[in-house]
Amino acid sequence: METAYEHKAASMSPASRTQTLQADDSSLLTTALSSAQSLRALIGLKLAPLGLAAGQDRLLLALEVHDRMSVSALADTLNVRPSTVSKTMDRLVKRGFTVRSHDNFDARRTNVELTDDGRAMCRKLRLLCETVDNELQSDLSAEDTRRMMEGLTLFNEAVGKRLHRMR
Repeated sequence: METAYEHKAASMSPASRTQTLQADDSSLLTTALSSAQSLRALIGLKLAPLGLAAGQDRLLLALEVHDRMSVSALADTLNVRPSTVSKTMDRLVKRGFTVRSHDNFDARRTNVELTDDGRAMCRKLRLLCETVDNELQSDLSAEDTRRMMEGLTLFNEAVGKRLHRMR
């Protein structure tokens, strides 16, 4: 069943759809994309001195929590495709932060885990995350922070469900 938005979008030219999206700064999508873009840029700048790119931090920290994981399980955890994990892993293996190994029970499965250097980088990343989190919260009241966390959690779950259905 077509939604009202899909019906309206189908009757518009591609240029009109783009202008509508850009002009509607109050939409959930526009606000979320703008926030994500700004946050990614901020994190990228903070990660640069560590020699990491945005996204590599999430992978390292996920491995820290879960220890050894399959590439597909790590992709599910991060809500990305296994090919994205593989490309990121290539870079992290070269840096000596992670290693790959074959699963003892299923030779088709590749597992990944942190090295000692990877665990040391995770300690630096946790400090960096705590610093950035404190900086962001410094401009908000405790109640605003709580409400924002509730909203972002709900939003992330909704997007994750839709994304999972599409893959």
